[in-house]
Amino acid sequence: MLYRDTLDLHGVRHSEVSDEVHRFVNDHWSGRWRLTIITGDSEVMKAIVLDTLALYDVEPQTDPWNPGVITFLA
Repeated sequence: MLYRDTLDLHGVRHSEVSDEVHRFVNDHWSGRWRLTIITGDSEVMKAIVLDTLALYDVEPQTDPWNPGVITFLA
């Protein structure tokens, strides 16, 4: 079964992003969740999210129609 949950990082300071992503992934880690992280247009925000997700065994993908969204299975 595939579930979905979203973390919206609008308004989150860059210095807090990594902690928010770790908390989000750890709270939803089950192997059957499709998770979404909304980064917005900030390339810095996207880089922080992708660097943080690199610590997990996930394959993040950017939506080609909305590059401010990153999805992955966790």
